[in-house]
Amino acid sequence: MRKILESSEFKKIKHHRTLFFSSNGICLDKNNDTPFISFEHGLSYFNIQSVIEDDNTLIVQGILSPDAPFHIISSKDCLRNVPHTDQNILLRAIHLVELDSRTNHCTICSGILRFVRDAAEKKCSLCTKSFFPSLSPAVMVLIQREKDILLARSPHFTPGMYIAIAGFIDIGESAEAAAIREVREEVGLKICNLKYFCTQSWPFPSSFMIAFTAEYDGGEICMDPLEIEDARWFAKDKLPDLPPMPSIARTLIESVLSS
Repeated sequence: MRKILESSEFKKIKHHRTLFFSSNGICLDKNNDTPFISFEHGLSYFNIQSVIEDDNTLIVQGILSPDAPFHIISSKDCLRNVPHTDQNILLRAIHLVELDSRTNHCTICSGILRFVRDAAEKKCSLCTKSFFPSLSPAVMVLIQREKDILLARSPHFTPGMYIAIAGFIDIGESAEAAAIREVREEVGLKICNLKYFCTQSWPFPSSFMIAFTAEYDGGEICMDPLEIEDARWFAKDKLPDLPPMPSIARTLIESVLSS
């Protein structure tokens, strides 16, 4: 259950474990390198702008005091360092903060949007139009050719890092059709034996990733220069830098390497 909390309720939640978000990222306790801090402890160093309770975890947004015993790291870096059991909690929190930051004014009348208590919803204070979290579905395809796999990189990636082919699903399109189209458009290849792998909600900013494996079925690599900086076949024992866990991109590649 998700609800907005008022300052009059703060005494009741002082021992709750809390994620403190600033405009630059998530606060990490310097003593034990965890983003989960008691509400009472963080309250002394945080100028609170909003508090959301989500399944017994508090999500606080505000401004961190310069003398706080915390440091700020990016949401992605934080995800890489929390235990697997806490990753979904953190992903949900990042989604909610992203929703709050991206939906401030009504698109109909420009009124201020506010969270609805006990709901994943923001409502206009003037015309009462409701706004809900949005997810943009995207596909990722790891292609195998005998013992090699196809990996590619875009110009905006971390230098040296490669991932599987990926792209957003178009309107009126199935995930399978999108996977085939993205491979054709980005690297000019045909694929077959497309198989579902898994999904991941990825709030950077609001993606829902659907991953597949596939087999090479013909063609030569012909890159779309607007999307792809480099694409090539890699032997499984001679891979480039890969995206870090817990991204679905890394999970997908690791699954093929271990097979």
